[in-house]
Amino acid sequence: MRSGPGRQYPILWVYERTQLPLEVIDEHRAWRQVRDHEGTTGWMHVSLLSSRRTAMIIGTTRKLYDDPSPASATRLLADAGVIGEVKSCEGIWCQLDIDGTEGWIERRYLWGVYEREIID
Repeated sequence: MRSGPGRQYPILWVYERTQLPLEVIDEHRAWRQVRDHEGTTGWMHVSLLSSRRTAMIIGTTRKLYDDPSPASATRLLADAGVIGEVKSCEGIWCQLDIDGTEGWIERRYLWGVYEREIID
């Protein structure tokens, strides 16, 4: 992550964790200004980013369910900071794939998806 949209700008941060969800907040040619889950902003070259949607569990340990209902069976427990690939989101529920296991979680427990965003 750099302080501006170009290689001439100083490096602010080096992310080593893969699949970290980032919010794109601006664009300048092949550069994207992004924000991470801690609110840190900076610029990254588009070649360093993926279009694959991921989200991070926030707060505390959360349950992921078999179906989009807390009445369904618990599929897995995920600690805060765990990242999964977003398969779909509609209403208050999102389906995540965490290391090959899919489950449903309320979007309010995720960082990386917007409040009313629909993902198919």
